[in-house]
Amino acid sequence: MREGRTVSGDPGGLEWACRTGSQENPRAATSGVQGSGWGVPAYEPLGGRLVVEQVYDHHGDVGMNTTPLPVFDAWEHAYYLHYRNVRPDYVEKLWGPVNWEDVARRFADVTSQAG
Repeated sequence: MREGRTVSGDPGGLEWACRTGSQENPRAATSGVQGSGWGVPAYEPLGGRLVVEQVYDHHGDVGMNTTPLPVFDAWEHAYYLHYRNVRPDYVEKLWGPVNWEDVARRFADVTSQAG
């Protein structure tokens, strides 16, 4: 995923990065969670970059020293009533309710602390 310091539709921003078709994006991460879990676009301060993580179940595979920005729920309780077992259709609809202003604020907060 390309890194960027803005959250917008512009190339280099988080929203742009999240919507790209690369394999390392939140859609692929969320759709590809085995079983239940989350797709997590996050900021990794050591490298000063955006990363996408998959978190499975309630286990300890949480990113080390990353700050989650939006988090996409891939647990069956989030989508099964409306989408049955077609998780990719559900994941595609996740983009509508994202509060990008809140994501931008969180991103600005974490990158300003990185110095």
